Amino acid sequence: MTDLPNGWRRTDLGSLGLYINGRGFKKSEWRDHGRPIIRIQNLTGSSLAFNHFDGDADERHIARAGDLLVSWAATLGAYIWKGPEGVVNQHIFKVDSNIDKKFHKYLLDFKLEELMRQTHGSGMVHITRGKFDSVPVSVPQCLDEQRRIVEILEDHLSRLAAAESDSSVAQTKTAQWQRSIMLRAILGGSADRELSMPTGLELAGPLAPDIPLPSGWRWSKWRDIGSSKNGTLFPSSDYSDEGIRLLRPGNMGADGSLTWYPKATRRLPVSYATSHVSMLLAADDLVMNLTAQSLKDDFLGRVCLVGPQDSSLLNQRIARLRTSELVPGFALLVFRSPLFREHVKALNTGSLIQHMFTKQINEFWLPVPPKDVQAAVAAFVADRLAVAVRMTDAVDTMRTRSAALHRSLLAAALSGRLTGRRVDMDLVEEMAGV
Repeated sequence: MTDLPNGWRRTDLGSLGLYINGRGFKKSEWRDHGRPIIRIQNLTGSSLAFNHFDGDADERHIARAGDLLVSWAATLGAYIWKGPEGVVNQHIFKVDSNIDKKFHKYLLDFKLEELMRQTHGSGMVHITRGKFDSVPVSVPQCLDEQRRIVEILEDHLSRLAAAESDSSVAQTKTAQWQRSIMLRAILGGSADRELSMPTGLELAGPLAPDIPLPSGWRWSKWRDIGSSKNGTLFPSSDYSDEGIRLLRPGNMGADGSLTWYPKATRRLPVSYATSHVSMLLAADDLVMNLTAQSLKDDFLGRVCLVGPQDSSLLNQRIARLRTSELVPGFALLVFRSPLFREHVKALNTGSLIQHMFTKQINEFWLPVPPKDVQAAVAAFVADRLAVAVRMTDAVDTMRTRSAALHRSLLAAALSGRLTGRRVDMDLVEEMAGV
């Protein structure tokens, strides 16, 4: 067992304060007035909206700004409440701490993350009260020492947060640059030709042809230049250990290519390539995902290009797109661009599960340049997007490093190894292995 710094003691989470579970509210008690009901989504920021309770509330269930709250089911986390006075919902502890509140919060952050890693992949996380209380911890006995450690820790965390903010800005700007490059290219924009788009113009729908294109280009609906064919249902009872691959939504990558990870790949008997020849995909086909749980990402309407190595059969939730009017690279570019993403958003029905149909794809307006121009545009954008991918990879590396440093900072602080000097980060980087 690791020796403790002088003045520290071993204990457990349950001994550090009084953890009061929130009140269980029935939906029938929800109102549009009264005290806000503080739920887990209000702590995590996934929802800013409150339900309200207009009845009498026990003081032990009332939280005010500055109170320490702990989510212990579904999402694990510790939070200093910054919202209005409210009533704490069940699965949230209101903490009456007997150590420094901020030290307690950081200690909970560290230990709850450990518990999250231990339960990774098990679905919804739920910690029993006994398990929570028995988590072993070490703390300085002196309140002043706890506060000194918090001050040092927050100084380091502030610099780390600034770096994380910079990486977020870089990620946003890279994504915006990608979209701009794609849109400008498919609409004929160049260094010597600025795009002329009417103010407030929506990119989707019948207004798209109002965007002027260069000489020799034209607007066409997909139905006039291409065809769309839905896949068919292959029941899981038909799956085989060997044979031809079945293309499913999980095989469609965000970068426009197909992926065949073993866990995501299903196969059908090789004889199906003959018996279902109309569902057989060929190189340079485009495939489009037709179903998704929401519009929050680009999964609905995601389009990929079938490569020579991607021989497979077409699943019912995917459509095959073919055209002789567009070169494959340019067609893929148009269907991955903001032009098509806006078309997809316009189809939002407000339902939980989103669907697209080939008749809706047929109504999509897309630009059709001369074929030699299409190839040049596709090559130009591919070069630029390769730069964007490298930039994105660099940001991802920064974020991974930042997360590792954050964990190691907490570990160093909560074991008494931070000194407040520059050498702290050398120690933290060594602990993080970065």
